[in-house]
Amino acid sequence: MIVSPDASIHIAALKCLINLIFIFMIGVSVIRSWNRLFDGQCLVSNNYIIMEVTRPLSNCSMCSNVKQALILDNPSKEQFQKYAYSGQPLLIRGALQNWTALNQFNLTFFRNLYSQIEKDEESECQFLPFKTRYNRLQEILSSDTLMSDKSWYVGW
Repeated sequence: MIVSPDASIHIAALKCLINLIFIFMIGVSVIRSWNRLFDGQCLVSNNYIIMEVTRPLSNCSMCSNVKQALILDNPSKEQFQKYAYSGQPLLIRGALQNWTALNQFNLTFFRNLYSQIEKDEESECQFLPFKTRYNRLQEILSSDTLMSDKSWYVGW
C-alpha cells in the first residue's frame, strides 16, 4: 500500500494528537490526586471494588461446628454479656421494643442533624455506598426521590 506524503503527515499528526490527549489526561489525574493528598481528602475515592479488594480476609474457623444460633428473648445486660464475645451466633428477640430511635430516627431527623454540621472533608472518605446510585451522604439527604427508590443502603 502506497501512502502519499500528505496522508503520512496527517496520520503522524493524528497519532501525536492522540498521544498529547492521553498525556494530558494522565497529567490531570496525577494533579487531582496530588491536590487531594494535600487537601486532606482521600487520595483514592472509596468505592465498592476498593473496599472489597482491601478488606482483611475473614477467619471462619470459629463457626465450623455451629449448627444453630442461640435464641435469647429480650435478654438483660448480664445475660447478653455471657455470650457477647463468645463467637456463638445469637438471635436476639424483642431487643428493640423500647428503643427510642425507632420513633426518632427518620429521614427528616438526619436531614436536620446534618444540615447543622459543616461539611467535613473526611466525610467523603467514610461514606459507604452499597448497591445505590448515591455517592455522597449529602446526595442522599437532599434527594427528593429517596423514598421512592426501589432499594438502597449506605453506611457512614
